[in-house]
Amino acid sequence: MSHYHPPSQRQVRYWPGKVPENYKESDSSSEEEEAELLLKHKKKETIQKANVEDLKKEIDAQAKKNDRRLRRLMENDKNDSSSSENEDRASRRRRHVIPGEESEEEKKEESEDDDEEIMLRHQRMRERALARRKEEEEEEEEEEENEESEEDSSEYTTDTDSDSDSEYGNRVMLKPVFVPKAQRETIIEQERLAKEAEEAAARHKQLLEEKKKESHQLVAEEVMKEIKEEKGTSVDINMVDDTDKPDDKEEYELWKLRELKRIKRDKEEREAKILEEEEIERRRNMTDAEIQREKEKDQSKKAKKTKYTYLQKYYHKGAFYQDDDDDLKNRDYSMPTLEDKFDKTMLPEIMQVKKFGRAGQTKWTHLSNEDTSKRDSLWNQNKDLINKNKSKMGGMHGGFEKPSKRRRRS
Repeated sequence: MSHYHPPSQRQVRYWPGKVPENYKESDSSSEEEEAELLLKHKKKETIQKANVEDLKKEIDAQAKKNDRRLRRLMENDKNDSSSSENEDRASRRRRHVIPGEESEEEKKEESEDDDEEIMLRHQRMRERALARRKEEEEEEEEEEENEESEEDSSEYTTDTDSDSDSEYGNRVMLKPVFVPKAQRETIIEQERLAKEAEEAAARHKQLLEEKKKESHQLVAEEVMKEIKEEKGTSVDINMVDDTDKPDDKEEYELWKLRELKRIKRDKEEREAKILEEEEIERRRNMTDAEIQREKEKDQSKKAKKTKYTYLQKYYHKGAFYQDDDDDLKNRDYSMPTLEDKFDKTMLPEIMQVKKFGRAGQTKWTHLSNEDTSKRDSLWNQNKDLINKNKSKMGGMHGGFEKPSKRRRRS
């Protein structure tokens, strides 16, 4: 089965200054278009020439400030002109190579091509000139900085040399004398200033401490005044009197009383310790039966616990601050107080509740006598399912076997 292949077209190659093959003469309209293109090219050339002249003027104005830059620009212009002349010569040679049998239209086209090449060449030249100009400006700035630094260093060396020569030439030199560290004025002044600063800091610290002591003393005096006002004329024996001029005899009597109390307290502590050691030793020598009988005797000696009255309020046995410690030991905390002293069993049944007639009145007198359960509760429904779950629970079978009695399955 044969495939169709389209005829291959040979690529046309265009050469500069040579009329291409298969060239057809254009109509009058194409000639008019070419004329318009020529006018546009000429306008562009004039504009570009004006831009180049402006650039040259700017370069000349800047070159007046620095001669070295002007020299370099002139050299670059010469190189550019020589390169442009070489390119023009090459283009002329190309034109001479073309055979003389060409028509006038072909000459016009060649002139147009030459104009385009000239425009492109000028554009490249401008771009090169601008690039060179930027590079030269950067190089010149670096050179100027290096030259300035070198000039400064050279001026410094020359000035110092000249000054030193003039000074040493006209002045008599003195021999240097060594001054000990302790006798140098700068070090002495620094030490004096440091010492003054330390003294000022110490004085400030001392003033703060004195103010603190005064404030503490004022607070202590105020507290003592308040205590005396509360107690009146009563004076605590254990309280040390720190007045400015105490009575020596009275102070001695108070001290003697405190010492006697201390001796008595120490003696009681020693006796209690001896009794405790003797009791421990006695209990060690007793048998278990004797210890049990002694415990029973002690329990019988204890006072029986009083029973609470009907609806009596319970008070927590917390801490109480009393002058006499014996009152706490002998007090019966289970005794009724206030409203609890009355017998509430004589009241009607409806009034036998706590806080009757108040917002905090209780609903039930005793929950042990009331049935608060509900028939529609979940645990009262589906008895078979509840019994099944209870049978699976541990400790609900009613019997117990030792694990050692269980026979192992073979």
